[in-house]
Amino acid sequence: SFILGIFRGIFEKSPEKWQENIDKLLTDERLVFLYPDFIRTGGIQKSHLDILLKLIRCEAISPNSANSLSYGSVTNGINPKEIMEFCLALTKLGDKASWAALNVIYMYCFGNKGSIEILQEPLKQLVSSVPLHKDQKGAATDIHHWQDLAKKLLQESDQKFAIALTKQLIAACQHGLNHGDIWSYTKPLLLDLMREYNDVLWPILGDAIVQAKGMERYWLQQLLDRENTDSDQIPSVLSVVTVESVISWCEEQPEFGPSFVASCINISEVIDDTQRPTDLFVAVLARFGDDEDVASALRANMITRGWSGSLVPYLKDDKRCLSSLLAHENRNVRRWVIDSIAYIDRQIEAESIKDEEREIARF
Repeated sequence: SFILGIFRGIFEKSPEKWQENIDKLLTDERLVFLYPDFIRTGGIQKSHLDILLKLIRCEAISPNSANSLSYGSVTNGINPKEIMEFCLALTKLGDKASWAALNVIYMYCFGNKGSIEILQEPLKQLVSSVPLHKDQKGAATDIHHWQDLAKKLLQESDQKFAIALTKQLIAACQHGLNHGDIWSYTKPLLLDLMREYNDVLWPILGDAIVQAKGMERYWLQQLLDRENTDSDQIPSVLSVVTVESVISWCEEQPEFGPSFVASCINISEVIDDTQRPTDLFVAVLARFGDDEDVASALRANMITRGWSGSLVPYLKDDKRCLSSLLAHENRNVRRWVIDSIAYIDRQIEAESIKDEEREIARF
């Protein structure tokens, strides 16, 4: 604005005069809310950060006001240790303040090469502490900053950090997540974590599923589930866990474990351009397929998809994939496949009629 431009001009002529005018904002409670934006017009020092923290701590200004430091490279003159200390102190002032701290340090690292390496350990502490549930996150960029920093910090193997991130995601499931964030950010990151650390992380996730109450288990299922929409194709997080580990967990949780797993695993996968049943799907079906809840969950899983155009080609691919199991040695597998192919045949017939009707309607 015009007034900010005036302050910038004062700073360029006399930093001392600029500081005098900045200090005047603090003497008037009607103007103190301007402090975060006005310090951006000059050279921000540690003393300014300390005052900003004090103002947020005494609730003179909103924690979100600290976000003003996250753009325009205004913190580039501050050394890495000082900006990190400010951000860590900010995280102690509440959930919204934590996200502001993440945004500030993200943009600082973006503009200062090598700072991630210098600040690695405190960065991990900050990244793994922000609340990820849907009620606390602010702008859409917040979760991108979280994921991007986490991925950069994971370039060097760190099991402790991987565990902290996993527990952070589990904690978010207690309140619920944003579905868009799951598809674009949290699930892709969890999949990467599980690829490298599944022997350590799967027991943690398994325990969380067992202890979950109410909607928490639903959100954990969403986190592990595959994505099969027209725009997003993401395998189930369970696809990178050994079949033996998943089946063993199901056997330990017979009341809900098998049906939970059946609802979120990949039914098929593409290998050498050919759609084939996954080993985990076949193992779950063979071991627990006589349970109607499991059989129903697998069927619902199979038909849940996004598509464009006619559904018939997708159904034919499903039928072709399942047909390879018609002669399977396990009775549960054969019976489920026979029933499912019969259902697919009925769908193909119904969808073919719809396609013909749409073609006629065009003329």
